This record gives sequence, C-alpha cells and structure tokens, in this order.
Amino acid sequence: SFGSYKIVKKEENNNIIDGYLYKREGNEEFIIELLNDNNLVMKLGHKEIESTFQIIKFAKGRVGIVGLGLGYVAQEIAKNQDVKEIIVYEISKEVIELYRNNFGENKKIKIIQGDAFKAESQSFDYFYVDIYNYALSPKVVDDYKFFIKLHNIEDYVFCGLEHFLLSCSYEEI
Repeated sequence: SFGSYKIVKKEENNNIIDGYLYKREGNEEFIIELLNDNNLVMKLGHKEIESTFQIIKFAKGRVGIVGLGLGYVAQEIAKNQDVKEIIVYEISKEVIELYRNNFGENKKIKIIQGDAFKAESQSFDYFYVDIYNYALSPKVVDDYKFFIKLHNIEDYVFCGLEHFLLSCSYEEI
C-alpha cells in the first residue's frame, strides 16, 4: 500500500471464469485489485489479461499509455522487442510509487506524473488509453479526437476496443 492506494489479492471461488468476450464454468483462482480508499480502481484477472493480448503484441516503436494502473500492460509491452520507449501518463503519484515499489525501474518505461489531457504534444507509433473501466460511452470517441489532435499518433487503441467495435453497426464504424 501507499497513501490511500493498496493492492489486494481477492480469492475467486464462484465457479465462473469471466473472460474478455465470454463467461464459462471454471475456477478463477484469484484477481489482483488496485483500491483507492477501498474503492476499486482496476483489477487484473482473466478478462484484463486477455483484453490486452493484442495491445501488447502489436505495440511498436515509441508507445504512449494513458493510465498506469497496476503496471501490468506497461511491463508486458516493455518485453516486446519492437518497442523502443514507453511514455506512461499517470495522474496519481501514489499509483506511481506503488508501481515502483513492485517493479522497480525499467529503462524502456518513462512515467510522467500528470494529467494526460494537459500533456505536451509528442509523436507516438502506438498509443493506448486505459481509463474506461469497460464503460463505453461518447467520451471514448471524444478522447480519441482529443489525443489524435494533441499528438502525432500512428496507431491508437483503447481498453475495450473489441467491445466497442462489436457493439456498432458497420455503418457506424
């Protein structure tokens, strides 16, 4: 724990595995959660790991990430040989300290403590936004427009992209 944030291991014994695009019988042994004053900020379980597979696989060059969370995505993207540098925008100093206490320093990862919506313009080969908690709304599109205008971005992805695309008609996409 650090300040009002803490990481907890939550046992899951409900005989249901909640995957990214499915639910099935099985036993998810545990989920790691990030809490702020006992309020859920994010969790890491089957769904979250599966939802980031393509994000981690296709990251390349200079990567921007909005939202550090537990640090799983940043750490996994850093293992990708096609990734040269990762810039993470995280507003909470406490979340950054929790991450550093758990993972230490990684030469590929630079964390900027501050609001990503107030960042200086940069160029990114790959840009990942992870601040939506599975809630797809017009804000997702508004944020896309904002970040594309702010930065020079080659590929833009966000947490829940597949859910978003599957919920739209062909004409809407």
